[in-house]
Amino acid sequence: MLSLTDIKFFKLAVGSENIGKETELDVNAKCPVCGDGKKKNSKRLHLYDKNGTTLVNCFNGDCSVHSNLWNFLKMYYPDLLDSYKRETFGETMKSLSNPGSFGTFNSNKPKEEIKLETVPLEPYFSKIEENSEAVDYLKNRCIDLNEIDKKFGQWYVGKQDLNIDGILYKVQDSIILPLYFENKIYGFYSRSIKQKNFVTYNHSKNIGYKIWNWFNIDKTAPVFIFEGIFDAISSGKKNIIALIGAKIPADRLKELTNPVFCLDNDKTGIENAKNYAKLGYNVYIQPNEIQGKDFNEIKKAYPNLNISNFINENIFKGIQALVKLTTKN
Repeated sequence: MLSLTDIKFFKLAVGSENIGKETELDVNAKCPVCGDGKKKNSKRLHLYDKNGTTLVNCFNGDCSVHSNLWNFLKMYYPDLLDSYKRETFGETMKSLSNPGSFGTFNSNKPKEEIKLETVPLEPYFSKIEENSEAVDYLKNRCIDLNEIDKKFGQWYVGKQDLNIDGILYKVQDSIILPLYFENKIYGFYSRSIKQKNFVTYNHSKNIGYKIWNWFNIDKTAPVFIFEGIFDAISSGKKNIIALIGAKIPADRLKELTNPVFCLDNDKTGIENAKNYAKLGYNVYIQPNEIQGKDFNEIKKAYPNLNISNFINENIFKGIQALVKLTTKN
């Protein structure tokens, strides 16, 4: 349910004369940023609650308004922000005086609270299981869609290209693999099902977290690090992340007790593996008799191979790793 304070400041921002339908869960209005297109009575800007966060989202094509209420006011109506802070703080203090109002206390919260900027992009995507072409694409890649949602969250297909902060992301007819934080999207990786086109998006405030599955792992156990998401899934390993590239941010690497680098079997992957081996980390080194640049290719080429065990058998460290990697040049 929307708070009265959020509704009040949304109306102050867009103007009461522009408000359309209003319920306890959703308020729509004519968007002051894009004007809602050519239709005079169009009202595509919505204020609504999702998992405890008040969102402001314009559903008019390429409009840039996709944020929470706080950032909406900060970006477009900064004169209202101080008043909004004061009234929101007042509401919070009032709630604290009623111990039952916040529900159960979560004693498992991390010691260092992480705050990421999430983006409500779901309205522009369709669920992947609703797109037969995308489902067939995954089958051809030996990816079991039935396991994806259970382990890694919902995957999608782009219904249109996205304009985010003035940058065009060509994701129409692309499989969208979200980066999730507390069940909300803060970035994504996409790959087209019609042509060779890959797109990545990570909000500018989330630097250092362009890592798939980062918030689902046990950092105290061995973490298997892959370049690509399909490779991570194809490995058969459970405690996995994908870098959507070849390097992990130094701050994230420090958080891992036992990182295991399973990089691509190409020039870039081998060079990066060398660098991590020099630092004393465990690295996967692919035997020369096995064909395939990455683990998804290996899974397709060797359907009877237990890739998880295969990885374990080809993990090396220190001088032994460096010698083996040098002979691969």
